[in-house]
Amino acid sequence: MASEKRVSGGQSEPWWPALVTSVRRFFRERMPGWEGADEADPPSTREIGQRGEKVARRYLEKPGYQIVETNWWSAGKRGEIDIVAWRDNTL
Repeated sequence: MASEKRVSGGQSEPWWPALVTSVRRFFRERMPGWEGADEADPPSTREIGQRGEKVARRYLEKPGYQIVETNWWSAGKRGEIDIVAWRDNTL
C-alpha cells in the first residue's frame, strides 16, 4: 500500500507522522512567527494554511513587496493564488 512502509517483522507503519514532525521542525527553526508547532490539539489544514500565508506575507513585505491581492481565484474558480505581490515592476 502506498501510504505505508514495511518495518522489521513485516508490520506496516504509516509514513506521514515522520513527515508532519519534519515539517513542524522546519517551520519552528526557520520561520519566525510560526505559532502552534507543538500544540496538543493539532490545527486543521485550513489553520495551517492561514498561518503559512501570514508568514509568507511578512516574508514578502520585509524586502519591500506590496501585497496587491490575497486568495485570488481565477475565472470559474479553476485555481487560486494565495498572494499576489508587486515590487519594482515585477508582479
